[in-house]
Amino acid sequence: MAALIGLAGAVSAGAAEPPPGGVRGGPEAGHFGRMDPVAMTQQRLERLGKQLYLKPGQQNAWQTYAAAMTGLAQERVQEMAGWKPGQLQGGEDITTPDRLDRMVERMRKGADKLAKVAGETRTFYVQLSPEQKTIFDLQARDMRRERMFQHMSPGMPR
Repeated sequence: MAALIGLAGAVSAGAAEPPPGGVRGGPEAGHFGRMDPVAMTQQRLERLGKQLYLKPGQQNAWQTYAAAMTGLAQERVQEMAGWKPGQLQGGEDITTPDRLDRMVERMRKGADKLAKVAGETRTFYVQLSPEQKTIFDLQARDMRRERMFQHMSPGMPR
């Protein structure tokens, strides 16, 4: 649920504190100077779980959802462990058609993962009350904003 789990507010350019989930290059950073996806996912799920005020009858659905999102984050870590320097930038000496084929394959895999996230989210979402759905939707929106800011260079305006 890499794309849907970031559940903290957006960080303004002049913020005194780092964004929830850490910053590039910090002590909690993993591969490529970014925070470990599993730790980030667990933090975001913890915040969301607290904000939703889940009822006892919703706990099984929440645990299933959280386990699925954590599992997807663990898959991401395994994927990242297999990356080689230059691999993402196309540093290998391959033809343009082959490079484009690789890009298509990566995008297909990404779309498949997003479909898993959507399915798991939908299954959990139907268990929520209207108020909880509003909270979930607002947090998902803020997560997208946060992820966008995390991928921006430090000097870029926000």
